Amino acid sequence: MKELTCEIIRDLIPLCAEGLCSEASKQAVETHIASCAACRRLYDEPPEEAAPVIVPGADAAMQRVNRKMKHNRGKIILLGIASAVMAGLIGVLSAGQILKQDPVPSFETVWQTINVRPLVKMLAEGDYAGYVSHAGAGLQHSAALGSYLQLEQDKDIAMLQETCEAAFGDTAVDHIRIRSGYSGTVKEESRLVISYAEIFYRDGRELHLQLERDIDGLYRCEAVGSGGLTQETYDRLDKALGFIADHTLRSGWVLPAVMVNDTPFTEADLEQLERRCSMMVGHRFAPDCAERIAAQCRDFYLKGYTIRICDLSDVQYDKEQHRLCYRLYLTASDGQGTAMLCAEMPFDHEGLHPQTHAAVYRAGCTDALADDLQALFQ
Repeated sequence: MKELTCEIIRDLIPLCAEGLCSEASKQAVETHIASCAACRRLYDEPPEEAAPVIVPGADAAMQRVNRKMKHNRGKIILLGIASAVMAGLIGVLSAGQILKQDPVPSFETVWQTINVRPLVKMLAEGDYAGYVSHAGAGLQHSAALGSYLQLEQDKDIAMLQETCEAAFGDTAVDHIRIRSGYSGTVKEESRLVISYAEIFYRDGRELHLQLERDIDGLYRCEAVGSGGLTQETYDRLDKALGFIADHTLRSGWVLPAVMVNDTPFTEADLEQLERRCSMMVGHRFAPDCAERIAAQCRDFYLKGYTIRICDLSDVQYDKEQHRLCYRLYLTASDGQGTAMLCAEMPFDHEGLHPQTHAAVYRAGCTDALADDLQALFQ
């Protein structure tokens, strides 16, 4: 019988120890260990001390299985946390949509904040053409004003650029902060969503804005505060942004309200007269003519005239002169008769400018009243 190798004998030794091999295999093992000390020592070891049989790769496979289970468990936990956060967020936004009360956010306020940010960035970073095209309230305007918006957009862009660069042209934007909420008033049983934006510049200056979405998806944007700006600079920004927002004389209604006087002013009424002229001129007239027109109005009142009617028309667009204007209708009396002034009053973001195309219609009044009325807003 051919002698077996040590490798084969060592495979047979455990079987011999358990009595699981044939008699021939047992004799072969005993014959081998009689002359092989190494195999005899293995044969003589108690079964419990024998080295365990190791299956190659078993531990690595189990480690891989454990790692995968832990990874999947982590994914499940993260997915559960994300689902809980999402459910909570939807719950908060839904509650805000129903309550419409600050400071609870809603779907509307979050969506408006997202939509407003590009518009504020355009203004802050100098994209004035983009800003002008996305700001304003076009569908609420008359046909005349619609024509102006189509034909004169370049004027608005140049005006806004000049004003903003005079205020912030030597610095850059640091960051922008925006929050949205609901207005305190109710229009057509629905609260308006208002956004408040703060632009912070690197040199410490600030510009605070209020934005309101219009029915056509555009935004009315007005300045509501600043930091580090002079009052004069802020007033210019306020006028420029307000003009682009609605292209009207923002406080034009004050002029008709304070012009009418049923009784003549006297020297005893000078303090009241000064207040009236200040209210009448204020921000209604452009700076280059405000003081002059205020003095002319003061002289007109001191002559004892009364004003019965003062009305401004809707915004008009003069295509020949490429400007916006109002038509002013003013009726005055000198005690003997009346005279009515019909004049065109051009305006821009700075305010009203001196009258043009003026005509006076008399009804029994003196020549002095007609002449003074003709020159009142020149």
